[in-house]
Amino acid sequence: MKYCDQIKAIVRNKTLSIEAKFDAAHETSDTSPLEMYAPYSRFLFTILDNYNGKKVPVKANVIVPDVPSIIKRTEVAIKKIVDLESVTIKDEQQESCAFTEKFRYGSFKGKSPGEILMKDPTQKENLLLSKKTLENYLAKHPTNADLMKAIDEAILLLDSGKLKQSNNTAGIINIYEPSEKYFTSEKEKDSEGNYKIYKISVICDPTKNYPFNVTITNYFAPVEVKPNKTTQIKKSATKKDSILTFTMNLTESEWVEIVHKMESAMKNFEQINAQQAYEENEKLRWNSKAVN
Repeated sequence: MKYCDQIKAIVRNKTLSIEAKFDAAHETSDTSPLEMYAPYSRFLFTILDNYNGKKVPVKANVIVPDVPSIIKRTEVAIKKIVDLESVTIKDEQQESCAFTEKFRYGSFKGKSPGEILMKDPTQKENLLLSKKTLENYLAKHPTNADLMKAIDEAILLLDSGKLKQSNNTAGIINIYEPSEKYFTSEKEKDSEGNYKIYKISVICDPTKNYPFNVTITNYFAPVEVKPNKTTQIKKSATKKDSILTFTMNLTESEWVEIVHKMESAMKNFEQINAQQAYEENEKLRWNSKAVN
């Protein structure tokens, strides 16, 4: 297969791909067999976009231990999205055409003008544009008049202050934003020996139609190795002309599927390698026979 490690790709005018780069823990990895994964196991996120007239990638690693937190935070974000979709309609408004008439197609499909403005009053101008479109096709679709009247009624309620907005509030939810790291592979260095640095963030804005955003930044900078073997990225020496940032906005279903694919890939890997891991662990386990 062309993309043997790829578990998901979102393709539009740009591409977001996710690859599962796994290896099992083994004797040379200095990792317990029951930890299952070699330390360098990770998911590789890549955004491919246009830059200076050609397709260019930016990429970042998401390490396996971070995935459970990503799953939990995604669940919180989805709950917030669902909460914002619910609105409380006053008793006296329930019979109003502003709430009984609903859009039958388009981006507002299944929603009433009253619901739309209750959730987001800034949609007023978009509703007026929708009314104009309905008016243009009124001769062909006479029932458009009912929805046009509903739009007028909803706007009247809003302008008069009688349209109660939802009490739900929304803020940006941080799904994933680790510190900057660098690729250790020699092939990722530039001609001057600088390392390729990567920064990845995933956030959720529950109010948007594409609520999830993945942003990846790459650049080259020196990495200092300290006497205690720890490393530090020398940001002050960053090559400014090497900084490249791409972003990808995703629908709720796109991001949820990505997270599902990541979780499934891990479960499959763990199930496949479980027997070997336990057998290797038994070899390392202390027992009385080994003493004798």
